[in-house]
Amino acid sequence: MAINLGMDKPFRPDKDVDFITSVTILSIFNLVIYVINQVVGIIIWILIALSIIGFLFKKVKKAKKGVIRISQRDDFA
Repeated sequence: MAINLGMDKPFRPDKDVDFITSVTILSIFNLVIYVINQVVGIIIWILIALSIIGFLFKKVKKAKKGVIRISQRDDFA
C-alpha cells in the first residue's frame, strides 16, 4: 500500500500550506526532542564516567594508605 501525500496533484495553497506547516512544526518539535535526548544522554554518560573515576581514586588512596601502614610496620619491626 503506497502512502499518497498528494504529490501527483497540483499545488493548492489553501489546503497544502496547512499540511506543510504542520509537518514542519512536527519535524522541528521532533528535532528539539532529539537534541534534548542527546544532551541528557551525554550528561548521564559524563556522570557515570565521573563516578567510576571517583571510585578508582578512592581505591588508589586506600591502597596508598595501606602501603604506608605496611612500611611503618617494617620500620617498627
